[in-house]
Amino acid sequence: MASQVKEYLVSYDIACRKRWRRVFRLLQGYGEWVQLSVFRCRLDTRRHARLVAELSETIEAGEDRLLIALLEEEHLSTMKTLGVKPEASGRALVL
Repeated sequence: MASQVKEYLVSYDIACRKRWRRVFRLLQGYGEWVQLSVFRCRLDTRRHARLVAELSETIEAGEDRLLIALLEEEHLSTMKTLGVKPEASGRALVL
């Protein structure tokens, strides 16, 4: 039986620029970049556990902060994004 895919919002505040780049690149493999330091990820149980493990190994627990929030299915249709998407802004992200 396949595990159910759920949506998560991942937000992070990383103290070290080098670790910030590593977290950003790691999350690119798991989801969609929504805005600076925020990703939206569709994960099944196995990928969710793998992501949490990889992020735990990447961040410095005493300096960094990371939030992984489950986006409830019944509220997904009410989510709104205002403004320009990062890819369309014409500004390059400095990594």
